[in-house]
Amino acid sequence: MAFEDLTELVEPLELPIRGKTYRLPAVSYEDGLRLKSLLDGEPDPSLTDADVNRILLGDVRDELEKDGVPAEWIGRVLLTALADYKSGRFSAEVMWRTGGDPKELDLLVKAVSPNRATRRASKRSPSTGEASTTKRPASTSSTKTSRKK
Repeated sequence: MAFEDLTELVEPLELPIRGKTYRLPAVSYEDGLRLKSLLDGEPDPSLTDADVNRILLGDVRDELEKDGVPAEWIGRVLLTALADYKSGRFSAEVMWRTGGDPKELDLLVKAVSPNRATRRASKRSPSTGEASTTKRPASTSSTKTSRKK
């Protein structure tokens, strides 16, 4: 099997807003190291919010502002770009749809996996509603301390 050019396999993140598609820049290796340290909880003290915006959005940030895109939407673009960088395209798509709102995330999970509740219920107890008569095995560990003689 021959290797394909990586640019054919890894597509840039393109986000549509009001009929216009914004193409976000790829994160450079050096900037990726700075972001990784931030995400790992060991941020470079010289890394500002403006730097993070520049790394993830590049000139697209200015373009969004020029086009009158609301600040809240620009925030969602930023979170989506961060999710794409950190966790991949699927995570970016989830962030784009939900904006990271926990209620929206839960609704999306339920929509994607409608049988989740059914699977959980089937694992709990027999469908007759009766309690199981099988006894649990006794614990083999003890909290008692041995007495010294």
